[in-house]
Parts: sequence; structure tokens; C-alpha cells
Amino acid sequence: MWKYLKCKIANNPKVKSMSPSQRKSIGGKIIICSTVLLLIPLIGMFMSYNNAVVHIVFQLIWGISMIIGGVIAFESEPETSTGAK
Repeated sequence: MWKYLKCKIANNPKVKSMSPSQRKSIGGKIIICSTVLLLIPLIGMFMSYNNAVVHIVFQLIWGISMIIGGVIAFESEPETSTGAK
């Protein structure tokens, strides 16, 4: 599953055309934005305890964003023909 996801993201034309520094920048922005999104359910928890669904949805969004951002930033380098990085 991890290799499939890594290949799908690394073979995306937009990601392929980025330089390594751009990949790290975009991946970092995705990670930071998804972490900031966690403030929404946190503030909601202070106001009411009836928003468990909202909290779960935002944690799922955060988890998926962390995976995508991490793959773009750190694991989307193109493979060489010999298999060595």
C-alpha cells in the first residue's frame, strides 16, 4: 500500500516537474496547514462536547494530509535506473 501511494504521488506530472527544494517546500506547507487545521476542532471542544464527529473528521483529514505531505517532501525523489538513490 505504501509503495503504491508513493508511486502514485511521485509519478504525478506536477510533482515530477518540481525540484527537490520545491518538493520539500510544498510538502512542508501541506504538513503545517494540516496541523493548523487541528485548531478548529480543538476550539470547538472548548465550546461544546457534542462535536465528536467534527473532531474525528478533522483528525482523518490531518492524518491523510500528513501522509501526502511527507511523501511529497521526503519520498518522491525519482528512482535511478540502477535502483540506487
